Amino acid sequence: MNTLHKSSQLFALLLFAVAGCGESYDVPPVDQLAVELRNPEYRWKGPCSREDRIPVLHAARALACIGDDAVPTLLDAAKDPEVDIISVHDALSEIGLPVSLFYDDLMARDVSQLEQWWHENMERTRGARNEHRSIIGLPPVRVQ
Repeated sequence: MNTLHKSSQLFALLLFAVAGCGESYDVPPVDQLAVELRNPEYRWKGPCSREDRIPVLHAARALACIGDDAVPTLLDAAKDPEVDIISVHDALSEIGLPVSLFYDDLMARDVSQLEQWWHENMERTRGARNEHRSIIGLPPVRVQ
């Protein structure tokens, strides 16, 4: 099982490099990205700035790269009908939140239970979330 885990990590890193995500990048500040969540034309060159899925909000991808510090912004954005909820869902998932457990509520733009989970589990789950992020090719969660 450990070999399988290592293989999946190597595969994720290979995909990451092939997609051009191994380049250096600058992540804009969270407050700027909060504004850009309402701009579907915004583009960012960094991990997860992929065009293979529509709609993809690049601001949500950048927030996913930031990690923990971006969660409050993403949870607020989930309540806004002008923001693509699927992009927010994906970003929260990439940060390591269990969005599938709260999928119906999130799609209805009710994030109260997910917010509660976050406040109760943020610190306790950081190690597992960092491992999840390394598997999918993202840097560890950043805490500022």
